[in-house]
Amino acid sequence: MAILRIIFILILSIIPAWSFLAYSQEAGQSLLPDRDSIASMSDSQIMSLAESAKGIYSEIPMLERVLKISSLSDAEKERYGFLLEMARKNSPGSIVPDFKFIDSNGNKRTLHEAANGQKTILLFYDPDCDTCHEVINRLKTMDLPDDVRIIAIDAEEDTDTWRQNINMLPEEWTVGFATDPIQDTDLYIFMEMPTIYLIGKDLKIILKDATIPQIISQK
Repeated sequence: MAILRIIFILILSIIPAWSFLAYSQEAGQSLLPDRDSIASMSDSQIMSLAESAKGIYSEIPMLERVLKISSLSDAEKERYGFLLEMARKNSPGSIVPDFKFIDSNGNKRTLHEAANGQKTILLFYDPDCDTCHEVINRLKTMDLPDDVRIIAIDAEEDTDTWRQNINMLPEEWTVGFATDPIQDTDLYIFMEMPTIYLIGKDLKIILKDATIPQIISQK
């Protein structure tokens, strides 16, 4: 294992990190090195990795290492400090924050009540987002276990657009419009749409900012 870590670091110094990360995002897996390997990287190597990992902001060890670089500018400290704060928010193992929403039938509900002790895929989406439509279509075709439910929440502020697009989602899903100001209160941070969480029966977060392959691997 130690040899593999050394090889990774040597390759990183030759090949741009984005090539690893592009594959990583496609495969739904993180190919970023572990905490020990990150600690042994030079400042230039870790900065190269961090610059290429803009979308993978949940890699806490990488961000902690970046913030130890003494030559960071004030702007860089602020940027990576913010990313670290976001990475630590709603991290796996913590209880998923509760919020209120109205469902497609007009009922007032809460996330914790709707999950109802079942393993849950929590999907935050934007009806006008093309990528959201692609992810929704992939979720539609997934053969999920009977004890897994999907809760799809529009966290934007346009109820008319939400109602006009409800029919694009399967009837068996719980489809809702957030009535709590989720984004304004930083209850959840959405770096992009859609954003997916996998929640356990105990309401603890299993996966944050999950990809479809990661969801499939947890079945």
